[in-house]
Amino acid sequence: MNISNKTLRSTLRAIHLVVGGLVIAYIYTPLGNAEWFGSLVKVVIPTLVITGIWLWQMPFLTKFFKRQSPPMQQDAG
Repeated sequence: MNISNKTLRSTLRAIHLVVGGLVIAYIYTPLGNAEWFGSLVKVVIPTLVITGIWLWQMPFLTKFFKRQSPPMQQDAG
């Protein structure tokens, strides 16, 4: 899968903003009292943290993952 950095960053930013909006809705609206919304926050908070760190440290993480992956071998033929 080959995705450009611009597309990846835009997608992560959109996810981060939507998830952040859910956290704001949980805090400032009566939906925070709903039982299903409380369990949803257990998924939303880690997603918010992961996308935030990824956006913040994207250059370092891409270098790190490129270094970790073995070089691709070419077929002779």
